[in-house]
Amino acid sequence: MTTDTSTLTVGAQAPDLSIAIDEGTLVQLPTLWAQRPLVLGFFGELKNPFTQDNAAQLRDGYDAVTRAGANLAVVVALPPNVANVFEDTWALPYPLLSDGDRAVAQAFGAEGSASFVIDTTGVVRFARVAANLADYPPMTMLLHAVCDITGAERPRAEESDPIEYTDSPGAAVLDPALDPQYRAFECGKCGGKSVEHKDISTSGGALSRFFDFQGHRFIASSCTTCGYTELYRRKSGAMRNAIDLLGSG
Repeated sequence: MTTDTSTLTVGAQAPDLSIAIDEGTLVQLPTLWAQRPLVLGFFGELKNPFTQDNAAQLRDGYDAVTRAGANLAVVVALPPNVANVFEDTWALPYPLLSDGDRAVAQAFGAEGSASFVIDTTGVVRFARVAANLADYPPMTMLLHAVCDITGAERPRAEESDPIEYTDSPGAAVLDPALDPQYRAFECGKCGGKSVEHKDISTSGGALSRFFDFQGHRFIASSCTTCGYTELYRRKSGAMRNAIDLLGSG
């Protein structure tokens, strides 16, 4: 989890810095949002499955972002040749910008994964720095921020109804085997007792397809101390099974 007080917030002016868009090619950041708003992401460790899933979801939503009138780019703390390999491996239609000295990440206050939407005047209109490895915004949220700038029609949310925690008819709401939000929590990594629960759904990313989780819903239970996260599949009779994710902020 980042505690950097310099993290850019909504209404802040994005910095004017140079960044490598390819080997030997530097661009000034403002040129990326001068003509169209920019969705600017920051990736953490590229070998992490959550980063890869985030990359795939941005890839799958790229056309929707461009149709809404914006551009999309992602900053990585890697040299251009390494970034290009990842870009080719995952068939990414958006550029990976090389921030080898992390000057851009520091200017945005993005120690790990983060997402920003910047308008054509360089003002941050959406900002979210990840609290843990699973905490990246869904494409719908980013598209809403873009549409608020460009005036394009907002896409419909994938989930219009609130997620219910119990799927089994007649199941006891306080049954800890069915609902981790009522279960005593102890972090398997640091032993912390404080937990944050979050409803998430998987749709279209690489991680969801790899585990055949596409279209399923989960409860993500994250330790507020270290960010270690467990995913509990929200399906009748299956809540006892957790997917342990070695995630830390």
